[in-house]
Amino acid sequence: MQLKGLISLSFGTLSLGITEFVAMGLLPYIAADFSISLASAGHFVSAYALGVAAGAFSLLFLRRLKLKTILLLLIIVHIVGNALTVAATSFPALITARFIAGLPHGCYFGVGSIIAQRLCEKGKGSSAVSIMVAGMTMANIFGVPLGTALAEIVSFKAIYVLTVIWGVIVLFSCHRWVQDVGR
Repeated sequence: MQLKGLISLSFGTLSLGITEFVAMGLLPYIAADFSISLASAGHFVSAYALGVAAGAFSLLFLRRLKLKTILLLLIIVHIVGNALTVAATSFPALITARFIAGLPHGCYFGVGSIIAQRLCEKGKGSSAVSIMVAGMTMANIFGVPLGTALAEIVSFKAIYVLTVIWGVIVLFSCHRWVQDVGR
Protein backbone atom coordinates (compact mmCIF):
# COMPACT_ATOMS: atom_id res chain seq x y z
CA MET A 1 0.00 0.00 0.00
CA GLN A 2 1.35 3.43 -0.92
CA LEU A 3 0.63 5.27 2.30
CA LYS A 4 2.04 8.67 1.24
CA GLY A 5 -0.25 8.73 -1.80
CA LEU A 6 -3.27 7.73 0.28
CA ILE A 7 -2.52 10.37 2.89
CA SER A 8 -2.21 12.95 0.11
CA LEU A 9 -5.67 11.93 -1.12
CA SER A 10 -6.94 12.16 2.46
CA PHE A 11 -5.55 15.69 2.72
CA GLY A 12 -7.69 16.53 -0.31
CA THR A 13 -10.86 15.17 1.30
CA LEU A 14 -9.99 17.18 4.41
CA SER A 15 -9.90 20.38 2.35
CA LEU A 16 -13.12 19.53 0.51
CA GLY A 17 -14.83 18.63 3.78
CA ILE A 18 -13.88 21.88 5.45
CA THR A 19 -14.99 23.85 2.39
CA GLU A 20 -18.36 22.11 2.39
CA PHE A 21 -19.27 21.68 6.05
CA VAL A 22 -17.93 24.87 7.62
CA ALA A 23 -20.39 26.92 5.57
CA MET A 24 -23.36 26.28 7.87
CA GLY A 25 -21.58 27.79 10.86
CA LEU A 26 -20.55 30.83 8.84
CA LEU A 27 -24.01 31.93 7.71
CA PRO A 28 -24.54 34.53 10.48
CA TYR A 29 -21.15 36.09 9.69
CA ILE A 30 -21.86 36.13 5.95
CA ALA A 31 -25.27 37.72 6.56
CA ALA A 32 -23.66 40.41 8.70
CA ASP A 33 -20.74 41.07 6.32
CA PHE A 34 -22.95 41.45 3.26
CA SER A 35 -25.93 43.07 5.07
CA ILE A 36 -28.35 40.37 3.94
CA SER A 37 -30.84 38.16 5.76
CA LEU A 38 -29.80 34.85 7.25
CA ALA A 39 -32.15 33.12 4.79
CA SER A 40 -30.41 34.83 1.86
CA ALA A 41 -27.01 33.87 3.28
CA GLY A 42 -28.20 30.25 3.02
CA HIS A 43 -27.66 30.50 -0.73
CA PHE A 44 -23.96 30.27 0.17
CA VAL A 45 -24.57 26.59 1.00
CA SER A 46 -26.90 25.99 -1.96
CA ALA A 47 -24.42 27.41 -4.48
CA TYR A 48 -21.78 24.91 -3.35
CA ALA A 49 -24.28 22.04 -3.63
CA LEU A 50 -25.22 23.12 -7.15
CA GLY A 51 -21.53 23.19 -8.03
CA VAL A 52 -21.14 19.63 -6.74
CA ALA A 53 -24.07 18.48 -8.86
CA ALA A 54 -22.92 20.30 -11.99
CA GLY A 55 -19.30 19.23 -11.56
CA ALA A 56 -20.17 15.56 -11.78
CA PHE A 57 -20.74 15.99 -15.50
CA SER A 58 -17.20 17.27 -16.03
CA LEU A 59 -15.93 13.69 -15.98
CA LEU A 60 -17.68 13.15 -19.30
CA PHE A 61 -15.18 15.60 -20.80
CA LEU A 62 -12.18 14.57 -18.73
CA ARG A 63 -12.45 10.77 -18.92
CA ARG A 64 -9.84 10.45 -21.66
CA LEU A 65 -7.18 11.96 -19.39
CA LYS A 66 -5.10 10.01 -16.92
CA LEU A 67 -6.65 9.78 -13.47
CA LYS A 68 -3.77 11.63 -11.83
CA THR A 69 -4.13 14.49 -14.32
CA ILE A 70 -7.86 14.71 -13.59
CA LEU A 71 -7.12 14.68 -9.86
CA LEU A 72 -4.65 17.55 -10.16
CA LEU A 73 -7.08 19.57 -12.30
CA LEU A 74 -9.81 19.06 -9.70
CA ILE A 75 -7.50 20.27 -6.94
CA ILE A 76 -6.65 23.38 -8.98
CA VAL A 77 -10.35 24.18 -9.46
CA HIS A 78 -10.85 23.71 -5.71
CA ILE A 79 -8.02 26.15 -4.98
CA VAL A 80 -9.37 28.69 -7.48
CA GLY A 81 -12.93 28.45 -6.09
CA ASN A 82 -11.73 29.03 -2.54
CA ALA A 83 -9.43 31.87 -3.63
CA LEU A 84 -12.39 33.52 -5.36
CA THR A 85 -14.41 33.06 -2.14
CA VAL A 86 -11.73 34.99 -0.28
CA ALA A 87 -11.60 37.69 -2.96
CA ALA A 88 -15.38 38.16 -3.29
CA THR A 89 -16.51 41.70 -2.53
CA SER A 90 -20.21 41.24 -3.31
CA PHE A 91 -22.71 38.53 -2.48
CA PRO A 92 -23.25 37.55 -6.15
CA ALA A 93 -19.47 37.16 -6.54
CA LEU A 94 -19.41 35.05 -3.38
CA ILE A 95 -22.19 32.80 -4.69
CA THR A 96 -20.33 32.36 -7.99
CA ALA A 97 -17.14 31.51 -6.13
CA ARG A 98 -18.96 28.93 -4.02
CA PHE A 99 -20.41 27.33 -7.15
CA ILE A 100 -16.90 27.06 -8.64
CA ALA A 101 -15.52 25.68 -5.36
CA GLY A 102 -18.17 22.94 -5.45
CA LEU A 103 -17.43 21.78 -8.99
CA PRO A 104 -14.59 19.33 -8.15
CA HIS A 105 -16.15 17.88 -4.99
CA GLY A 106 -18.03 14.83 -6.29
CA CYS A 107 -15.51 14.08 -9.02
CA TYR A 108 -12.65 14.15 -6.51
CA PHE A 109 -14.28 11.36 -4.51
CA GLY A 110 -14.89 9.25 -7.60
CA VAL A 111 -11.45 9.73 -9.11
CA GLY A 112 -9.74 9.58 -5.70
CA SER A 113 -11.45 6.28 -4.83
CA ILE A 114 -10.31 4.66 -8.06
CA ILE A 115 -6.76 5.91 -7.53
CA ALA A 116 -6.78 4.78 -3.88
CA GLN A 117 -7.81 1.27 -4.91
CA ARG A 118 -5.07 1.13 -7.52
CA LEU A 119 -2.42 2.30 -5.03
CA CYS A 120 -2.78 -0.83 -2.95
CA GLU A 121 -2.51 -4.55 -3.41
CA LYS A 122 -5.52 -6.60 -4.43
CA GLY A 123 -8.04 -7.08 -1.66
CA LYS A 124 -7.04 -3.90 0.21
CA GLY A 125 -9.10 -1.44 -1.85
CA SER A 126 -11.70 -0.80 0.84
CA SER A 127 -8.98 0.00 3.36
CA ALA A 128 -7.34 2.37 0.89
CA VAL A 129 -10.60 4.21 0.21
CA SER A 130 -11.30 4.46 3.95
CA ILE A 131 -7.91 6.15 4.43
CA MET A 132 -8.77 8.63 1.69
CA VAL A 133 -12.22 9.38 3.12
CA ALA A 134 -10.83 9.80 6.65
CA GLY A 135 -10.03 13.38 5.71
CA MET A 136 -13.75 14.12 5.70
CA THR A 137 -14.03 12.97 9.31
CA MET A 138 -11.09 15.16 10.29
CA ALA A 139 -12.79 18.09 8.55
CA ASN A 140 -15.85 17.68 10.72
CA ILE A 141 -13.92 17.18 13.94
CA PHE A 142 -11.30 19.92 13.52
CA GLY A 143 -12.00 22.06 10.46
CA VAL A 144 -15.58 23.10 11.16
CA PRO A 145 -14.94 24.29 14.75
CA LEU A 146 -11.73 26.00 13.59
CA GLY A 147 -13.55 27.80 10.79
CA THR A 148 -16.35 28.97 13.07
CA ALA A 149 -13.83 30.21 15.65
CA LEU A 150 -11.86 32.06 12.95
CA ALA A 151 -15.07 33.69 11.73
CA GLU A 152 -15.75 34.93 15.24
CA ILE A 153 -12.20 36.18 15.80
CA VAL A 154 -11.09 37.35 12.34
CA SER A 155 -13.50 36.91 9.41
CA PHE A 156 -15.51 34.14 7.80
CA LYS A 157 -13.02 34.30 4.92
CA ALA A 158 -10.09 33.27 7.15
CA ILE A 159 -10.92 29.56 6.92
CA TYR A 160 -11.00 29.85 3.14
CA VAL A 161 -7.56 31.44 3.16
CA LEU A 162 -6.39 28.35 5.05
CA THR A 163 -8.11 26.02 2.56
CA VAL A 164 -6.36 27.79 -0.31
CA ILE A 165 -3.00 27.28 1.42
CA TRP A 166 -3.93 23.70 2.28
CA GLY A 167 -5.09 23.14 -1.30
CA VAL A 168 -1.66 24.14 -2.59
CA ILE A 169 -0.10 21.64 -0.16
CA VAL A 170 -2.53 18.98 -1.41
CA LEU A 171 -1.67 19.80 -5.03
CA PHE A 172 2.06 19.38 -4.41
CA SER A 173 1.68 16.26 -2.26
CA CYS A 174 -0.60 14.57 -4.81
CA HIS A 175 1.74 15.56 -7.63
CA ARG A 176 4.67 14.07 -5.77
CA TRP A 177 3.25 11.01 -3.99
CA VAL A 178 0.21 9.85 -5.94
CA GLN A 179 1.40 7.42 -8.57
CA ASP A 180 0.21 7.61 -12.14
CA VAL A 181 -2.29 4.74 -12.27
CA GLY A 182 -3.40 5.24 -15.85
CA ARG A 183 -6.86 6.08 -17.11
